[in-house]
Amino acid sequence: MRHEAQGLSTFSANSQTNDKNDAGVMPSFSLELNQDQPLPAFVADDEMGDNGLRRGEDPVVDPNPRRTSKRLRLVPLPLITDYQCETDIINPARESKIVGSNYYEISVVRENFAKLTLILEKPCVINVAGLSVDSKDLTDIAGRSQPLPGKVVDILMRLVRSTIYNHFFDSKFVSMLNRNYDRFKKSKPKESYVFSKGLVDCVVKNAKIYVFDCNASVRSDSQLSRDLLPISDMLPYLLKFCGLFEVAGNNPLCPERIKGVAHNDHSPDSALTAALLIQTHALFGVETCKCITPAVIPNEAQRASVILYEFHAKL
Repeated sequence: MRHEAQGLSTFSANSQTNDKNDAGVMPSFSLELNQDQPLPAFVADDEMGDNGLRRGEDPVVDPNPRRTSKRLRLVPLPLITDYQCETDIINPARESKIVGSNYYEISVVRENFAKLTLILEKPCVINVAGLSVDSKDLTDIAGRSQPLPGKVVDILMRLVRSTIYNHFFDSKFVSMLNRNYDRFKKSKPKESYVFSKGLVDCVVKNAKIYVFDCNASVRSDSQLSRDLLPISDMLPYLLKFCGLFEVAGNNPLCPERIKGVAHNDHSPDSALTAALLIQTHALFGVETCKCITPAVIPNEAQRASVILYEFHAKL
């Protein structure tokens, strides 16, 4: 049978096969190969290394050589949100979702970190989103030899803010809440307490406290609730004061310790781990936070140092 209007055969591009079909013979399909042609000869092992060049001939150079991209290899987001995947899959997907042209894959990070190490041998000071960062701060982040001070924690939070459109608190917010707490406890009624303008300016539209604890053995649930009492008790009233939240009753917000966070008892990693957990939770939710394991911290420490320096200049 033919499509006469198009002049094409539904069986084959070989006219001889089509003629046989017209004569009532069952058609055979051909992909432009002669079925009587013998199979290619087997190539012996000692001939496998021959590149086909004769003596005196120049090798042919590909005019369009393959380019190697330095961009992250993207993993589809539904792969990690709709399926249960191992951390080897989840972590590249997490990296590929991070926005920012300077969020390199790890091979480029290592190359740039080698350059940065030479630069940091001399004292330098750069500005990162309003914070002064010196060469020792960057060395401490990458070196992971001692717990990071509050200033460096705030630097890491600036880095988190730069990779996602959202607002993240730094240590200033917690410090201001604690300073207000003594007066807040004594005020009756609490709804009439007037919060300082600086504290009000820190507030965002969020009223649930998630706790990502990578070393749960340090504090029990009761100790954790006690430590977070200034935040859990004051935050609902602060939100109401800002017109963002209606206080239901007089109960403070209950902190929720997220289950399944990878254990890491290396205290110098705590600040960077916290920043990565905050960033990952904001982008993907709770489940993907499980990929922030101790194994990824060394690479992420180098990546953080490289990106922070590139606020100042490209490597």
